[in-house]
Amino acid sequence: MFHHRRSYQRSTCLGFHQFKETRRLAASGNLPPVKNPLDIVLGSALKSFGLDMLAEYFSRFSKNDASIKPWMPASLDPGMFLIDTHCHTALSDGEGDFESILRQVGQGKYLDGLLLSNHVWSLEADDKTRIPNEKVLHQSYEVPDIVADLKRKRILPDHFISFPGTAEFVTKGTDRFPKKGVEIIGTGLSRSFIQDNGGLGRIRKLLAEDLVDLIHNDGGVAIVVHPFYFENAYSPRLWRTADAIEIVNQTTHMFVEPATRAFVKKVTMDVPLVDEAFRLQPLFGYFSWRARVEIERHPRPVVGSSDAHVGCFAGTGCTMFREPITSLEDFRTALRRRKSAAMLNPRWEAQAEIPAIIDAIWHHWGKKIVRTMFFINSKWRAVIPLLKIATDSFKRFKDTPFPAMIEAEIT
Repeated sequence: MFHHRRSYQRSTCLGFHQFKETRRLAASGNLPPVKNPLDIVLGSALKSFGLDMLAEYFSRFSKNDASIKPWMPASLDPGMFLIDTHCHTALSDGEGDFESILRQVGQGKYLDGLLLSNHVWSLEADDKTRIPNEKVLHQSYEVPDIVADLKRKRILPDHFISFPGTAEFVTKGTDRFPKKGVEIIGTGLSRSFIQDNGGLGRIRKLLAEDLVDLIHNDGGVAIVVHPFYFENAYSPRLWRTADAIEIVNQTTHMFVEPATRAFVKKVTMDVPLVDEAFRLQPLFGYFSWRARVEIERHPRPVVGSSDAHVGCFAGTGCTMFREPITSLEDFRTALRRRKSAAMLNPRWEAQAEIPAIIDAIWHHWGKKIVRTMFFINSKWRAVIPLLKIATDSFKRFKDTPFPAMIEAEIT
């Protein structure tokens, strides 16, 4: 099915972050705020999913517009302080434990801080069923001791920071869209936060705005994560009260990167619908771009993160501060004063071992995608024509600069 003209090493020598921009640009590209006419027609139906500017995104994507690319500075001034505010372990749906991830970050020297923000659930052996994890905050209190030990061993620098009491919560929605689930990271929370607020069952039924109030009452910091990942998390009260909005999430954006397509090299047989799935690949760039559009309209403090589910991906997206962060209060104050910037991480890029990263992506995401393709092909054949119709609309982007670069990886 796939015929390779390039060696694996040669096709990935440009680094992982190829879909990037070295200048900080507004998502609007300084264009007048006029919506694509198709968005006006479809906006009402797609707004609650956060997809109300999809036509505008793809019309500009077809021109390889620089403003849709996330920022990754070509170099960093000495003293820049980088924190990844969103990372998972095997205690939820990721891989690796606290120590192995922190050790890898320390050895790579590409972060000054990391928030290990597991979901409030773990996965059954079937890798699908979610089990509520009421102990997630207790588990996060193990991190300071591990950080201290790795500092003593000179694996982590003395200035490295991580906050206990960190978890990623899901709520039923927002004031504006009460039925579209929204996720919030709370950090600096007490061990008893979940129990004090009625348990995970009650927290899950809260609006995001009310959860932010509870996090603040407990002394914590609240971050709205991937606000347009098939949801619309813009709500005036939520954005006004949350401490920060995540506008770079490299795990949702990861599927845009040309290097990610290398996972198909692992497949030795024809994979049903794989072409259709990859025609949808550019959609994942939309989520970060859409968040940046909303930040332009409604400025708020921002963070960037990896949302890593495999250890080698921690730090690929991050938040930059120009001054060291030494405590939770420093973190809160820097956000409030809007001293943060969200970006891809050039330190991570400089030392990334791409074959190992692609291998990790394959084992964590690639196999799941292939299984899903087979499942759709065998159990949901009626939806295949709809999938083909949807992906046909993206064919016209195939010959533009960025998609052509992707095709070069597998043709």
